[in-house]
Amino acid sequence: LCSSTAALAAELDYYKDVYPFLKTHCISCHNKTTTKADLNMETPELMLKGGETGPGIVPGKGAESLVVLASMHQHDMEMPPGNNKSGAVDLTPAQVALLRQWIDQDAKASVQ
Repeated sequence: LCSSTAALAAELDYYKDVYPFLKTHCISCHNKTTTKADLNMETPELMLKGGETGPGIVPGKGAESLVVLASMHQHDMEMPPGNNKSGAVDLTPAQVALLRQWIDQDAKASVQ
């Protein structure tokens, strides 16, 4: 229990902790080439810039960030959509929790 508590308290790094699962489930449709809904999720800065519905992330406010809400299928958003061409599937609860924690920690690109 102590080690998992320490992991939860540790500051997350976008490229080490978050990017790998976003790449598999989100970035295949939200990148510089495809950019569905004008949202590019390749970097924290691009997610902050946002797309058609506003910023994808609100640093320090994971519960209010569109990428978290969409991954939880909240507010008529469902990401990834079913039967998508890239074969992306829903984030696991653990992945959603990591995404939210990273945003709550101010959505920094790197902890260096």
